[in-house]
Amino acid sequence: MRANGITKDRLAAIGIFIRVVDSGSFSATARHYDVGQPAVSTAIAA
Repeated sequence: MRANGITKDRLAAIGIFIRVVDSGSFSATARHYDVGQPAVSTAIAA
């Protein structure tokens, strides 16, 4: 689904990025979302 040209996946990636910046840690973000650290890196890289 698109909202003004931004997909939900992109919005989710932005939220993950903000969490990484706030926490200062990819690992802490991964624990928060209950995923592996590589998944956080992939979401941000996409």
